[in-house]
Amino acid sequence: MLIIDLTAGAIEIGAIISVFLYGITTVQAYIYFRSSAEDSTKFKLLVLAVWLLESFLTILTCIYLYTITISSYGDAVALNAMSWSMNLIFFVGGLVSAIIQAFFSWRIYVISGHYPVSIISWAGSTFRVAITLTVCILGFKAKTISNYEARWGWTIILSFSVSMAVDLLNASALCYFLWRRPKISPGTHHLIDKVMTWAIDGSRYQV
Repeated sequence: MLIIDLTAGAIEIGAIISVFLYGITTVQAYIYFRSSAEDSTKFKLLVLAVWLLESFLTILTCIYLYTITISSYGDAVALNAMSWSMNLIFFVGGLVSAIIQAFFSWRIYVISGHYPVSIISWAGSTFRVAITLTVCILGFKAKTISNYEARWGWTIILSFSVSMAVDLLNASALCYFLWRRPKISPGTHHLIDKVMTWAIDGSRYQV
């Protein structure tokens, strides 16, 4: 019973939270498209692409949850399996995260007018996509979670570490370059607070 609580139970709670956050993302996307008449088509397409990938990620999460709780109910072996949906979740999740990080990296360049920090961030985001793609491929090869952890468990730790580092770099750089502006309006102070909150929350979720 304890094994199920620590595996299927944790997965179910995580899936519920994920679907809830996806609902918030969908509402935000709807509000954005209702009030984004002045934004460029490229930016709108970026928002749409992120939302579609988030939708696909949520579908994969629900498929995986259904597999271990309904289709394979009571099968302890299924809890240890690296299913195709789980493998794709790693890659799609890494891709969504990298796209968002790349956007913030571009904003750093726009605000600062300098490339170095943005290049480091872009490199980190690209590396994260490569790692999650590797995790996806190795997952199909490993077939079981225990086998994957024994042979390539370090790749997942590396993926989360890189993502956290890029998030903190982006947030720190945005706050620094915004503070260096000659005149800081109340709106800028509010933006800095939001960026710092985003960095702290993003790092916590990565853990």
